[in-house]
Amino acid sequence: MLRKNTRQVTPFHVIHHSIVPFGSWVYMKLAPFQAGVMVIILNGIVHIVMYAYYLSTIIDSSSAIRWKKYVTFAQLIQFMIYWVQMIIVYPQNCLHQYPNLQFYGFCLIIVFMSYFTYSFSSFYYNAYIKPKGMKSIDTNENVIKNGKTK
Repeated sequence: MLRKNTRQVTPFHVIHHSIVPFGSWVYMKLAPFQAGVMVIILNGIVHIVMYAYYLSTIIDSSSAIRWKKYVTFAQLIQFMIYWVQMIIVYPQNCLHQYPNLQFYGFCLIIVFMSYFTYSFSSFYYNAYIKPKGMKSIDTNENVIKNGKTK
């Protein structure tokens, strides 16, 4: 954005930066216990790795590109940990305390996490797993061919 390059401003980025502040507030309001803190710490660690990657691309873009795949993979691992937490920890520690309010918050978090998991998984598949010559549609409705967005 600072370089006036809007190529990376996708619907996913807009939705992500609109939902996350609200979702974080809802999550901490409805789940003010240790599991909520784990979400914040894990997200912070993943963002430190991601911003270290961004810094390394500024310093030496040719060597940093190699670990771009692993940054996305770390984000997918983060989402898998969140899913385990939501399935195991959240219902045991939270839903019984405030049944009605917690249930709606839990449903909202599942919607957010489903969207993020699908978006990151689709990006990872299209960018790193699918054979390069095949056309695919990403989550932002841009046609991708040979790793380049049209």
